[in-house]
Amino acid sequence: PSRFYDPSTTTKINRTVNSCYDPAHPLSTTLLCEETLAAGSKVEWDDPRSPFRGTTQIETHFSGLAFENSPNSVIYTDAYGRNASISPAPTQGITFKQIVPVQGFNYDANGQASLFPARDYSALGQNGVRAPN
Repeated sequence: PSRFYDPSTTTKINRTVNSCYDPAHPLSTTLLCEETLAAGSKVEWDDPRSPFRGTTQIETHFSGLAFENSPNSVIYTDAYGRNASISPAPTQGITFKQIVPVQGFNYDANGQASLFPARDYSALGQNGVRAPN
């Protein structure tokens, strides 16, 4: 997405591409950010060079999903699905309520086999204009 909720800003919105310029952010070491930084000048969210302008869509299915047996069907995690807890812990960022199976399972799939072709919904794309999210 091109934007996300950020309570630390005055508008409460931040742009994903800005994370590329923050070396402490996990996204900054990804290939998309490395390509963005290689552009030289700062890339804004709506710049055609930005991979985070909200017009390009790549779809793939997850490559695997596994759960251990759990005594609780409701857990709370951080935004990345980590640090599971049976109760929220806002000071640690554990605020996302998730309903999970009580009976454990392990499902594997080939994520590359389920990759759909990328689509560009920008004005230069073949599918018309898609409002950035």
